[in-house]
Amino acid sequence: MAEELLVYTHKRSARLMYVLDFVFHRILGYKLKVLTQWDAFEAAETILKINYSSKESAEVYTVYPLDLLFETDLFEQPIHLLEWESIPIIYGHNYKSQIPFDLFAASFYCISRYEEYLPFLPDAHNRFAHTQSWATKLDLLKRPLVNEWIRAFHKSFRAFYQLEEAPKAEASLLISIDVDNSYAFRGKGPIRSLTGWMKDLYELKMDYVKGRWDTLVRGNIDPFDNYDFQIDCANRGGVPLIYFVLYSELSNHDRNISRFSLLLKKSVRHLSDFALLGIHPSYRSNEDFKILEEEFKDLEIQTRRKIRSSRQHYLMLKLPSTYRKLMRLGIQHDYSMGYSQATGWRASCCSPFLFYDLEMEEATDLVIHPFPFMDSVYFDHLKIPASEALKEIELYSNQVKELGGELVAVWHNRSFSEMEAEWKGWKENYETLIEWFKK
Repeated sequence: MAEELLVYTHKRSARLMYVLDFVFHRILGYKLKVLTQWDAFEAAETILKINYSSKESAEVYTVYPLDLLFETDLFEQPIHLLEWESIPIIYGHNYKSQIPFDLFAASFYCISRYEEYLPFLPDAHNRFAHTQSWATKLDLLKRPLVNEWIRAFHKSFRAFYQLEEAPKAEASLLISIDVDNSYAFRGKGPIRSLTGWMKDLYELKMDYVKGRWDTLVRGNIDPFDNYDFQIDCANRGGVPLIYFVLYSELSNHDRNISRFSLLLKKSVRHLSDFALLGIHPSYRSNEDFKILEEEFKDLEIQTRRKIRSSRQHYLMLKLPSTYRKLMRLGIQHDYSMGYSQATGWRASCCSPFLFYDLEMEEATDLVIHPFPFMDSVYFDHLKIPASEALKEIELYSNQVKELGGELVAVWHNRSFSEMEAEWKGWKENYETLIEWFKK
């Protein structure tokens, strides 16, 4: 049975209630109650109490509040780095408090993605780039600081009330695979196939020439059609697996076979029979809700299932508009909270959290699942071989195992084919990661 926790604050706010729910209910598992009357708070017989105000009380654990959670406007936030319990902290202060920083303001700043609502220099795809983030600038992107803060606070909190330490939080792994191109050679039509064949010959990609011949003429399995291996491996490890399929028309940035193709329709039905299935909204749909809606509805029709999960193609995430559009379609879980050109925790957090709409100043029901790495970041941008990448993946795995939370791993079906030299080893990395979390 959950322990009861009472929090006093001089003023309720949407921001405060959101972050208190995240910290105490979703992460630590307490039964939370918030009071704004000090006399009632003092008189309550509840053992576990937190004073989140400037009032002084030697008998109650105090977290001194700064202004962030009681504001409703958006301002440039000064980020000053301090240290507590060997952990970098922000929103530090010198006021009388059991901890030297405002844990709740710091956590809210990170998981609300406050900095992404402020003016920033967009990248080539009009996205918030990792180079704009305070965590990157301070070399802290690879640490789930929110979870580190909460764990250190919780240890201090329970020691204050002379209670034994809480058990370690549960950790889980979710394998996700982006299907930007369902097949390397199949389903492309005669013009795309002939053009591709000529291009391969011109560039002397003889493996591709042979692969195209073996697939289209000899009837061999397409190199990108490695789904049965992925599904079988995840099933044997007891690990959930979700596919995000690009289900769109052909365009410059959307290169899968057409969603009107019978081959693609058959493929998505097969995947939805053996794994979870989410939508991978096309690049074009990012600026046109009608296109997004058409892709979404057609995917539901073809799979005869409700689609409730999404990851943006190219990680085309713009707050808050992207999430608002997804919620209009009934999406309940989004997996876009990561970077396309760097690894690390975009929200400085390794646990799922609810999307907070800072423009509307309200919490929503959309669950955001952050991810720390994607295979393509290593081989397309960092130019790191699979064996070296595995060392960093182990770091992220150990962080989640130690702190609790969810490790969302991102692969692409193409990397399993090992058709390119930089893709070699990623199939083995997939098996290794699942083995680490095997139940």
